[in-house]
Amino acid sequence: MIRKILILLSAAVFALGLAACNKDGPAEQSGDRAVDAADTAADKVEDAGDAAKDAADERADANQPDASTEDKVEAAQAESEAAAKTEEARIAAEQADAAAKAASGQ
Repeated sequence: MIRKILILLSAAVFALGLAACNKDGPAEQSGDRAVDAADTAADKVEDAGDAAKDAADERADANQPDASTEDKVEAAQAESEAAAKTEEARIAAEQADAAAKAASGQ
């Protein structure tokens, strides 16, 4: 899912870059805001992916027979952080979509 969002955002950034390069004034500014929003969303998606990998690693450690309570707590915290970062990525993607629609006049 994260890869799909990243691909869509990259395509949007590319399309907006092509559309915005011939416009001046407010339209160019709107396109720049859309590109910035897409870049932010892409960063958030990458952060969420990193957090998910970290959470999976922590969970693997916590599932070992000799895992301590601390290992299990760390795994739960990592999973919570991954969920929060995934939500941040979802919100950023929605904002990028809204910015792209505003830039295209939709």
